Amino acid sequence: VLDWVSNLPRILFGILGAVLACTVLGRVIERVLMRPMIGQSTFAMIMITIGLISVLSGAKGLIWTADAAFVPHIAPNAPIRFELFGNMVFLFGADLVNAAIALILFATIVLWVRYSKGGVAIRATAEDQQTAYSMGISVPGVFARAWVLAATTGAIAGAILATRNGVSPSLGLFGFSV
Repeated sequence: VLDWVSNLPRILFGILGAVLACTVLGRVIERVLMRPMIGQSTFAMIMITIGLISVLSGAKGLIWTADAAFVPHIAPNAPIRFELFGNMVFLFGADLVNAAIALILFATIVLWVRYSKGGVAIRATAEDQQTAYSMGISVPGVFARAWVLAATTGAIAGAILATRNGVSPSLGLFGFSV
């Protein structure tokens, strides 16, 4: 049960490294590709994003191998067994921790967007960029924060998903199947 403890430094440094790398990547993408698109049509921004997905998918195949790599579980993975409506149900500890992390992350983002000044600025900018500008909101700053938030959230979600399926170049395509 305690074999995961020996992997804890590796897990924490891996998650921290992924969050930092994705934060930097999100900031660079926003500054180089998306900031020049401010004020353009939504369709143009979507097309830039789709092109970026294609470029990043091709780049990851050049950088990393196509083989899946094992990632240690974030928490002990001992099964919890119980009977529900006459059927045996198995829940694994790592899956429960992953679900808890996802719920905490979701609640934090919802509360931040709902109650913080930065969250109100994001909502106002999403509603109408021109009105946000006229109210004194820095729309480029809002876009930068939104891209950093999305990249950081993606890194954490990728870390959670990697503990279930391993790491492979197709890991990023999981979001498209939902």
